[in-house]
Amino acid sequence: MPLRFVARRAGFTLVELLVVVAILSAVAVAAFGLLGENRAQVRIEDTHNRLTLLRRAILGVEAPAYGGQMRLSGFVADNGRLPTSIRELVSLAGHVEQGAVVPEHSSTVGDDCKQTGTSTKLEKNPLIKGHRGNYLASVAHGGAFRDGWGNMGQGGDTENFGWIVADGTDPTIAMTITSLGADNAESPPLDAGIADALALAEADQTLEISEADWRVDPVDLRVKLRNMVAVSDSDGNPDPADFSKLGAALLVFENTGGGGQWRQLNTAGSSCVDDMAQEAECELHFASATCAIPLGRHLLVLTNDGKPLSVTDDGKTAITFTVDFYPGVTPPEIVRDIHHLTTTVAPTTPDAGTGGGSETGDEETP
Repeated sequence: MPLRFVARRAGFTLVELLVVVAILSAVAVAAFGLLGENRAQVRIEDTHNRLTLLRRAILGVEAPAYGGQMRLSGFVADNGRLPTSIRELVSLAGHVEQGAVVPEHSSTVGDDCKQTGTSTKLEKNPLIKGHRGNYLASVAHGGAFRDGWGNMGQGGDTENFGWIVADGTDPTIAMTITSLGADNAESPPLDAGIADALALAEADQTLEISEADWRVDPVDLRVKLRNMVAVSDSDGNPDPADFSKLGAALLVFENTGGGGQWRQLNTAGSSCVDDMAQEAECELHFASATCAIPLGRHLLVLTNDGKPLSVTDDGKTAITFTVDFYPGVTPPEIVRDIHHLTTTVAPTTPDAGTGGGSETGDEETP
């Protein structure tokens, strides 16, 4: 009996198709999972970069610039304090706009370095102070600056745009800015080496600005004075001069509502005496400040009996120095020859001076 061959139709069995579908599904799940992890990592890194930008906006560029000299920039250097919200970094509203601000010296000072006495405007040496408008201009969109997850605030979004901010109104407390992560809810920080992808995405990321990051201690500022007062007795012999009432005041601008204000820290002591021999030297020194002295450029005014000291005997020009303060850096010593003990009484032109700071002559407005 001849053999019969039956041709088998090409194709896959149902079992084979199910196996293929299962394999493709597994590959797709793995691929989407990997993509999701990569997207989460991108958002984590974006949030980290945004926290770095926030630190720079507040404290400025924390690196040497221009021939090794550090550049003073950022919200603190411009406004004399920490911001209380993210909105303060992107909005000028309620602040003095950056420009030339005339310093004021006060005859008396109260608590927290607040000026309480008669003010003397030092018109000849304004400082560039005030709000620059938007410290996050290149990265803030529509007036808002959010974390890498685009989180919205809980119960209100107009001040901090989804970030959690503990402000530094009290200078002894660190300012913290926190992103709540993928779940927009408070979570404990995790170690990237041991946490899974989901836990890392949900973990909070926090920027901390400590007191040491933005506040300086003026105790290291030294002011050295040399007696060059030309006083002689009846026989033509040089007489000593009374330096016992000489002092200095550090003027710090703080940008607040109502046009801002000047805070003043006076020297706490000196080695100057009432019978200083000619060409003898003495030193003024500050105590650790009870008020916040921020990083930035401030004005130092020499005084006699609490009034700005004059460059010349006509009392027209006060002696001032601009001093740059950086956290953790000792400011240069200021040295000044004193030729007159007259206090300022009238305006005149600036005086070119010497010393560790940048000196100019100022004027008093009666």
